[in-house]
Amino acid sequence: WKRQSRNPHPSDSPSPTARDDHDHRHQDHLEGGGGEVSLASSQSVGRKHQCVLFHSPQMASLADEVMTLAKDDAQVHVMHGDISWECFEDGFPNIFIKNVESMRGRDVIFFASFLQHDALLSQLSVLYALPRYLAKSLILVLPYFPTGTMERVDSEGQIATAATFARLLSSIPVAQRGPTKCIIYDIHTLQNRFYFGDSV
Repeated sequence: WKRQSRNPHPSDSPSPTARDDHDHRHQDHLEGGGGEVSLASSQSVGRKHQCVLFHSPQMASLADEVMTLAKDDAQVHVMHGDISWECFEDGFPNIFIKNVESMRGRDVIFFASFLQHDALLSQLSVLYALPRYLAKSLILVLPYFPTGTMERVDSEGQIATAATFARLLSSIPVAQRGPTKCIIYDIHTLQNRFYFGDSV
């Protein structure tokens, strides 16, 4: 086959007016004209990092502050998870995680507080359940390690409850991306870290 010239018929070249109109339309396209701006804005949330925030009743105020700050974040879209913390007549927990499908494939954050003994079973039950609903990852944020001061045995018969509590947290099931990330702001002593298992 023969190579054709770029402009075999000079008479077919677009007129200056037609070329200018094309250039203006191309410039409008680059600047987001013609209704494409609304499409880009609707897709901006989808491009953000998606995560779901759950919290215990004791951490509601902190969770609200985080949600307020997250509204102005250009890179992260945080959904506020909702949990019904109820009890049966005998006092045992009756818990319901609402819209569990919202955490599917997303990173999940849980603000916990174990300062109250009666909240221990409720929150552990939720922590054990979250990875089973196909959460991509689980981050546990704990402001204080409640049994951190009982991390050693000075005489036979004493119980190092720090090791017991660390064993409970280490039993959280593994999420899609691996073990739970446990962030403790006050662990009391650094050696408490070695009480945790490899699954957290």
